[in-house]
Formats: sequence, structure tokens, C-alpha cells
Amino acid sequence: VALNTYDLDEDAALKAIEQVQRETGLPTTDTVRFNTAPIVDAIATNLQSVRSRLDAAARRASRDPSTIRLIAVSKTFTADHVRVAHTAGQLDFGENKVQEGLQKIEGTADIKIRWHLIGHLQANKARDAATRFDWVQSVDRPRIVEALARHRPAGMPAACCAYSDDSSS
Repeated sequence: VALNTYDLDEDAALKAIEQVQRETGLPTTDTVRFNTAPIVDAIATNLQSVRSRLDAAARRASRDPSTIRLIAVSKTFTADHVRVAHTAGQLDFGENKVQEGLQKIEGTADIKIRWHLIGHLQANKARDAATRFDWVQSVDRPRIVEALARHRPAGMPAACCAYSDDSSS
């Protein structure tokens, strides 16, 4: 049974699918499509609000707003959400887990995005981080810096690394 649930909100669509399955005993075979217009509008509106507040804060601090980069954190959101935000003008996205980031990088490979790893990086994930993320924002020990440098492809710009030596405190 194929259902077109595009004009329904998510709850109504799921109820319709359950009802058809109960009445017919047949599984639905088509991909369920939800009306995404509210999500698209919400993402675009939220981004514009954040950009406006960022612009105002930069001006209060006598800074040029164009020198500030907004990184949208994609944690818990899908590659489709990232695409919507990209369509609204967002170019930089942060992910706190390498594996989740890799899935989103693959799912958005056809669009130009700068990917930032913003979470803890384990040494065994340094190769993937070095080769797939544009920036690594959270490096906490020299061993990770060395692993990133070792795995970064020739000609690829160096990742931004923040290192804090806690042993001196």
C-alpha cells in the first residue's frame, strides 16, 4: 500500500499509516513523506535571528561582523536538516562525534560545507578527522596534534587545533 502523507503533519501521517496497516494487514511500501515546510521555515528563521544577534554583538564590541564565523552544531540533526540550513546560507557545521560527522559529510558531499569537529577526539579516530573534517576545534593533548599532522593529506590546509596544557596547573 502506498500512501502520500506529504500534506499531513508527522503525527497525523503516522496515524494514517497505522490505520491503513490495521485495516488492510498490508505494510506500506512507499517512503513516508512529511510536510517539511514548517521545519524549513523554523531553521531559516532561527539562523536569521542568531545572525542578527551576532551582528549586533559584534558592532557593540567594535568588531567587523564579517570576521566572525557562525558554526551551526548539527548534533542530533540529520543531513537533511544540514541541507536546509545550507540553503538558508549556513556554510560551517560542527559535529561532536567523528562517526556521526562522517555520515553527515557523506550525506552532504554534493554541497560546499566546511565541517568542524568540535568534540573530544580519540587517537584512533585522528585519521578520519584529519582527512574528512576541514577543522578540528578541540584537541586536548600533543599526541592528537601529532596524529592529525601525520594523517592530514598533502596540500590540504592545516586543521585549527586548540591545545591546553593542564599539567602546568
